[in-house]
Amino acid sequence: MRRPITSRMKLRGRWPKRLSAVLVLAACTSPDLAPPVATTTTFAVAVSMEDAPATTARAAFDRGDLTQFTPVEITLGLERHWVALADDEAERAAGLMGVSDLGDFTGLLFEWPEEVTTGFFMKDTLMPLDLYFFDAAGDQVDFVSLVPCSAEPCPVFVSDFRFRWVLETPAGNLASPLGPLGTG
Repeated sequence: MRRPITSRMKLRGRWPKRLSAVLVLAACTSPDLAPPVATTTTFAVAVSMEDAPATTARAAFDRGDLTQFTPVEITLGLERHWVALADDEAERAAGLMGVSDLGDFTGLLFEWPEEVTTGFFMKDTLMPLDLYFFDAAGDQVDFVSLVPCSAEPCPVFVSDFRFRWVLETPAGNLASPLGPLGTG
């Protein structure tokens, strides 16, 4: 059984041709033709290489203003989505500030190595956002809609629950509550 590449196993740079071919075949498998691969992790991404969306059945993938983030495929319940991954302090600090074009991404997924409580604010964001909070098991524990901040100091939203992932999407793009976060 093949194990999917997790966000912790993120590899940067050039891929050997054989490995690329294996990943392309794995990424092109239709969910209607093959059952999902079982994993022992709560959250895993199908592929986490920089050009992953271009290797799927899509002819082209628009990364919009999010070219500095790694694309990953997630599931929310039964639906698959491509998101940009913010899994280090600098990426999480930047978030969607100054972003007006998400391209073909559903949103930006913040990831921490363990459950945390931290605040979110809308300084320098250009669009209203919905934030979905998920615990270590991938279950949605909180949700908030926020609007761009126009005056200093910007209000800070802190969830009442510990979380491991936060998905930021343009407001109204997904309906809350979502299904569990994970792979299909």
